Amino acid sequence: NSGVGYTPVATFVTPAALPTLSNPSLLNITSSSADLSAEVTGDGGVAITERGFVYSVTASNSNPTIGGSGAIQVPVAGTVGVLTSSISSLLANTQYTFKAYATNSAGTAYGAPSAFFTTLPPLTVTLPTVSDVTSTTAILGGTVNSDGGTTATERGIVYSFTNTDPSIGGSDVTKIPTSGTMGPYTVSVTSLAAVTKYYFKAYATNGAGTSYSDVLDFTTLPIVLSGLAQVELVEGDAPQPAPSLKIASRTKSLMGTATQTQPQLVPHFTYVKNEIEKTQQLSYQIKVSTDMKNWLPTNNNLWLVVDTADVISCTWNSSDSPPSGMFFMVEATTN
Repeated sequence: NSGVGYTPVATFVTPAALPTLSNPSLLNITSSSADLSAEVTGDGGVAITERGFVYSVTASNSNPTIGGSGAIQVPVAGTVGVLTSSISSLLANTQYTFKAYATNSAGTAYGAPSAFFTTLPPLTVTLPTVSDVTSTTAILGGTVNSDGGTTATERGIVYSFTNTDPSIGGSDVTKIPTSGTMGPYTVSVTSLAAVTKYYFKAYATNGAGTSYSDVLDFTTLPIVLSGLAQVELVEGDAPQPAPSLKIASRTKSLMGTATQTQPQLVPHFTYVKNEIEKTQQLSYQIKVSTDMKNWLPTNNNLWLVVDTADVISCTWNSSDSPPSGMFFMVEATTN
């Protein structure tokens, strides 16, 4: 009889395939570092034994592989899925090429090469300085130091009286740029408030971003008035008892004293602003005291206050008798 015959059963194993990779990407590139990312999308049917990145300076090796000339290998734990790594100690303003890799028993596979440039190195800003502080102005400065041969595209000062760590765009921060690129510089700051503490930094910007000096602070001086103050007795609206008249010396603000010497006379104080004060944005207030310790404003119904561009004055305006031995003081603040 005829029929079908078979050999003994034999086995065979298909070879493993190489892993597959995709999606190389970059984040947070600086002058000396970068964050690399890619994905192992398949293991080739067998376990991944190693994965990671390999990179090199493009000018030396534009197709880096493990063990290749100038190539640096960065292993990353894991198998299939996304892999990331931060690389550092890179050269500034230099092109690099990187590839992701994954290894299994079939060998090592690489993802597509991707190239990037590190940025210019940041500038170093040092030596914040402050000088010539007045009640409303100051000279502020700093020094921009060269780093890696780069220069500043902008430099200047940022300051604030409420923000203790001022930066460009920060809350209540004023920026004043100035000309020049490298080395020491100064900026004239105006329109400051008197007797106020300010915080400032020197800054400089290049392609790597903006760098700042350490923060420094200063306090503006009190406003010193140098106009003419005069105290006199004038006729009031109602008869008054008669005290006596005195004139006090001027300290940091202008002062005078008045007491009455005749019936129906009341104290009248006048301050004539000088020419420089007329050009400044100042608010004036007259205060009165009987002991030079406790000062009260005259903007109440006891006094008639007149404030013009040239003069501010106050006159006793009550039917009651004014206190004897009154002292007058003018205070000025910046608007």
